[in-house]
Amino acid sequence: MNLQHIRQVLLDVLKEVQTLSGREWVDIPTTAKPIYDVSGFDSVLSVEASAMVEHRLGGYKLTPCSVFHDGTNALSIDEIAQNIQLQLPKIQEAK
Repeated sequence: MNLQHIRQVLLDVLKEVQTLSGREWVDIPTTAKPIYDVSGFDSVLSVEASAMVEHRLGGYKLTPCSVFHDGTNALSIDEIAQNIQLQLPKIQEAK
């Protein structure tokens, strides 16, 4: 799975979460960190959004439970996409 596809899934999920939350969606660059740069997007929403990302990428269980931070730092869309791309072969191999 290529990085562009993963980035687009992330952006689509963020847009859907914002819309469902009654917030206006404003396009963001892939260098943006959703936890800091998307209005109202917090750690709770990040866990829900992560589950949506997992589902859209084929139901693979990604780590950590929120792909939007690494336990210490908020991650950018680019960083998240790279992390997911690195995880997918290992997850697919384990199935």
